[in-house]
Amino acid sequence: MSAVLQDTPLTLEMIEPVNHPAPAVQRTGNVATLPAQGPMSHALAFLQAGGTIDQMRDILALQREFEAGEAKKAYVAAMARFKKNPPKILKDKRVYFQSEKGTTDYWHATLGNVAEAVIEGLAQVGISHSWTPERKGDRIHVTCTLTHEQGHSESITLDGPLDSTGLKNNIQQMASTTTYLSRYTLLMITGLAVKDELMPDDDGFAGAQAAEEQALARKQQQHIQGATATYTQADFSANCATWRSHVEAGRLTPAQIIAKVQTKAPLTDAQIKTINSWKKA
Repeated sequence: MSAVLQDTPLTLEMIEPVNHPAPAVQRTGNVATLPAQGPMSHALAFLQAGGTIDQMRDILALQREFEAGEAKKAYVAAMARFKKNPPKILKDKRVYFQSEKGTTDYWHATLGNVAEAVIEGLAQVGISHSWTPERKGDRIHVTCTLTHEQGHSESITLDGPLDSTGLKNNIQQMASTTTYLSRYTLLMITGLAVKDELMPDDDGFAGAQAAEEQALARKQQQHIQGATATYTQADFSANCATWRSHVEAGRLTPAQIIAKVQTKAPLTDAQIKTINSWKKA
């Protein structure tokens, strides 16, 4: 048996291509998304609704003005709360030295004493502070800035010459002036003043001449009265608690209190003994 091969013609049928939509790309992993609330989501929604970039800028500018106004009102309200119970700042350091210009003798509040009282009070109402010192030639400029937690800030700047008093080198002169300006810018921007419970305020400029005049006036008064006028026991008793608190807090020594009080009137031996008894063990 034999096989016979026959040629069979092939017929090709043309099939039109069909356009099918491409399958959606499936994203896996972390995909960045805009927050449901916030400036970017609001801006995107505004643009999708037909708003323009310029219109959006105007709206954002109005928003910034509104927020700045609210922040300033919050700052003013915080300062008002601060002023309802202002810290009490006392002069806690005596400065005494002699130079070719004469004797300098005065009391002042140290920067640490001022800062400790003021900064704690400001923090309680949401306000922080900062100092920015700058030297321009032979003058030191110090800017004190208060900033509320909502963003509003206010500043004040004072400047002064290098402190050439005493035997200070150049760095000490800069440091002294910077400390002085830091103290007073903080006091000025908060509207506070230093109190002196030991003696009336001498503004830090009472020198030897003023002390001599006070001593001469006391001697003249004593001569007129025909007796030695000592510091009255009533005044001593009234001030004892305050003076003792300074000693116990380490702000003053008994010797400093005795020296300061005796510029007004001599203390009795018993009064001096009482003050010296406050010495720390």
